[in-house]
Amino acid sequence: MCGDCEADTSKLIADHIRRHGGDPKLFWDPDNLQCLCKHCHDNDKQRAEAAERMAGRIGGV
Repeated sequence: MCGDCEADTSKLIADHIRRHGGDPKLFWDPDNLQCLCKHCHDNDKQRAEAAERMAGRIGGV
């Protein structure tokens, strides 16, 4: 998300591009995985997913 490259892979988090929701096919799909730095995963990605969830609730009402 930030575009930074981290040589120390212990600082990277494997992230699902699309939420898998318990679907094993999506969970293990290599095309659904990306590496994010901890900051992007814990902040930017979580904020984006929360906004998606809110939009889904509002749109479905």
